[in-house]
Amino acid sequence: TEHLGDYPRDALIGMRADRYLFYSGGQDRHRRQLDQLEGLRSACDGDWWFLALYGFALGECGRFEEARRLAERSLELNGRNIWAAHALTHIFADTKEDEKGAAFLGPWLSDFDSKAPNFGHLSWHLAL
Repeated sequence: TEHLGDYPRDALIGMRADRYLFYSGGQDRHRRQLDQLEGLRSACDGDWWFLALYGFALGECGRFEEARRLAERSLELNGRNIWAAHALTHIFADTKEDEKGAAFLGPWLSDFDSKAPNFGHLSWHLAL
């Protein structure tokens, strides 16, 4: 986090730190993840990668309307952004909008490279 304080737009470190917090365990991991991303918001708010991660973190904290808005904006900026697609998939699942989720994810995945990272994970979400 010290590095991100000095270089908040370092996307590689920002994404790695986000994933580290997400997988770190603990009851407050989603809140810690969100806190870190909120600290980067002023520097990164218009970046597609940031909007996807921030939208996911907001969704994990139950802030679904904000999360959906950011994930959709991220997809507008980069339509092939698997992180934003993943965030939306979780939002649809968590808000019990399974049909909307499948209607979004099925077509989105249909022309996506099956060798891409997280393709299998998103396919799993679609199967649910």
